[in-house]
Amino acid sequence: MPELWLVCEGEKGSVDVAILSPVLSTILAAEIVVEPAGGHSQLSTVARFLEVQRGGRAAYLKDRDFRTREAAEVALQDRSPGFLLRRHSIENYLLAYLTTVFARNSFRLPCKSTKETGTSLGTTIFGI
Repeated sequence: MPELWLVCEGEKGSVDVAILSPVLSTILAAEIVVEPAGGHSQLSTVARFLEVQRGGRAAYLKDRDFRTREAAEVALQDRSPGFLLRRHSIENYLLAYLTTVFARNSFRLPCKSTKETGTSLGTTIFGI
């Protein structure tokens, strides 16, 4: 069975690889190997190298950075092996989750006004 590759920005151990690898293997249960390319200018070169030298099919995923949302939509539909994220960068997909976790956890932290009683801000405000 030929391998499937997704080339991303960053180095081994980068945020892109750390996010994409478990999402593809665990959440989507896809047998896609995530391969870092370094900078965004190397993505297509690394993808072609993988196809020629190792066989299989390769695509690459690039941060949208300062390109328009429309450019990202076109990249998803133009049948090229390169895709642009719909958000500015892959880290932006984590913001809503991290904000929610931070907000939830901050209500459980002891606050100055209730330190003596040991209750948390969440307990003080919401009774939780």
